Formats: sequence, C-alpha cells, structure tokens
Amino acid sequence: MEKILVGDIGGTKTRLHLFDRDHGPDAPIASQTYASRDFDSLEAILQSFLEASHVSGGALHRAVFGIAGPVVGGRVEVTNLPWVIEKSNLARRLRMDRVALLNDLQTVAYALPHLEPDDRIVLNAGRPESDGTRAVIAPGTGLGEAFLVNGPQGPTAHPTEGGHVSFAPRGEIQIQLLRHLSRQFEHVSFERVCSGIGIPHLYHFFHSLNQYKVSAAIHDQITGAEDPTPVIVDAALAQSATCPLCVQVLHTFVEILGAAAGNLALKVAAMGGVYVTGGIPPRMPEQMRDPRFMAAFTAKGRMTDLLRNIPVFLVTRPDVGVFGAACYGFSNP
Repeated sequence: MEKILVGDIGGTKTRLHLFDRDHGPDAPIASQTYASRDFDSLEAILQSFLEASHVSGGALHRAVFGIAGPVVGGRVEVTNLPWVIEKSNLARRLRMDRVALLNDLQTVAYALPHLEPDDRIVLNAGRPESDGTRAVIAPGTGLGEAFLVNGPQGPTAHPTEGGHVSFAPRGEIQIQLLRHLSRQFEHVSFERVCSGIGIPHLYHFFHSLNQYKVSAAIHDQITGAEDPTPVIVDAALAQSATCPLCVQVLHTFVEILGAAAGNLALKVAAMGGVYVTGGIPPRMPEQMRDPRFMAAFTAKGRMTDLLRNIPVFLVTRPDVGVFGAACYGFSNP
C-alpha cells in the first residue's frame, strides 16, 4: 500500500495528513494539527506524527509539503516562523527521495479544479472561461497569493510573493493609514494591513483617530493578548457589536482585501476566477458578501467592466491546503 505524507506548514499551525493511494486525496488514514511555534523544526513535528501514526522511516511512497514562504533551490525560510526547511534534510529524515516542497498557496491552487460547489460561496458569478487562469488569495497569519494555469500537461500552479507588494491605499482614510504605518515601517506591504499580523495595525490606527467608540473591556483584552487578532475579529463579528472600532477594522480589512484581490486578477488575467481563502475570510461569509468587497475588487478604472466579468469565490473548505497538496501528490506518482 503506497503511503503519501502531506503537510500544510504555516506560521500558526502545521497540519499533517497521511494518505494511501487506494483511498484517494479526500480520505486521510491519519491526521494531526500542531501549534507550529511549540516546535523548533518541521523534523521534530514529523517525528511526533510518524511515531503516533506507527509509520517508520522508509515506509512512505512520497511526501508533499506546502510551506508559507518562498521555495528557492529546495530550501525555505518560513515566513512568520523561525524555521529553515531543506528538501535534502527531509529526504534523509523520511528515508526517501520523492519529497516536494511547494509554497502553501501553490498547494491551495492545485485544489481549485477539484473543489465541489459546497466547498465555496459565490461572491460574483461573472462569466468564467473554462480554460482561463485561476488565482487564489489567502489572508491568514500572512497574505498569500498564487495562480493556476492550464497547459498541455494539465494545470500547473505558480507561487508568488504578491502579499509583500507595496500597499496602495484607496481613499483618504487609507492614505492616512499608510502615513501612520510609514512612521513605523520602512516598507508597508499589503500583508501589513490585510492579514492576521495586519489586523492589529488597523486597530491601533483607528484607535489613534479617536473617532470610533471603543469597548474598554475589549480594548483591555486586545492590549493583554499575545495574539490580539482573534479578539478583534470576534468582537467585530459579535451580534451585540459592542465595539464599533472593531467593526470598522473589519470593514476596512474587507475593502483592502477586495482591492488586493482585484490587483491579483489583473496581474494574471484570472478569467477562470479568483478564489479567496485563508484563516480569516471563511470565518465571516456575511462580511465577504458585503458590497464593499466587490466594489473595491472592481474599482480599477478602465478595467472595471473586465473585473465585473471575473467570477469570485469564497472557499469554505477548511482543509483546502492539505487537500491541494494531496491532489498534487496523487497526480505526480
């Protein structure tokens, strides 16, 4: 029985799944999620997982890892995590040579052709081209982007580091936001304002304006939290809406995400569709359906009509990264 090890390695969580070729990429025979920062290396997590799964070194057919960071020469310095991952070291540890290191958004892109209708929410129906390029944008701990191109040998996913391009503000408030952050950072990227690490920047900016009502209790939680992002998001999504400042943060986040998604669509001519995923957007489908997202997506001057024809989806499948890595592993024997 051929076993395939699949990993989705992010700044916050590392998800490992074990598959066998008889059951396919939708049916892992073992899986586990780890807090990435509880370990000093991927190899340490692999040892724990393989021991718990009763798999010995050399028993695997191949391994595929989607990693948050640029893969260069079989080596990755993981973004937002103090790890260096090298393909050669993993091959020795796993006692096999069929090891693939992919950017984490690259693995998500490989999942796109295999998603079912229930795995996504339509944000804009558009007019999809069946053989058109598809793009994916994913705010999680950071901001990832990738795209999938159809070719003679089938779809091929390409990674990018587009989340690190310079933030382009829209409107006076966002211009003030850029000025505010430019006093703290030499380079203000989209990731600085449209990700898990970016949401606290939005909060502190709006707090400095003294224009929005602040919940004292929630502000204390945010100030004392090791990771304030979940506190801000939960407060904004709460039905009681006791923190208008947090609500404004989320509104601005959605607008910036819409603009960034529209930029990506233009760069790669994503006539096959744009797919939004990551750790944050699937948590707030109603906010993603808000007209402000598509308004920012399409606000591109002469290209507005083109963007209105591009389908946009919110991916709700929680294991899409692992699933995409598994699809890649099964299609590359």
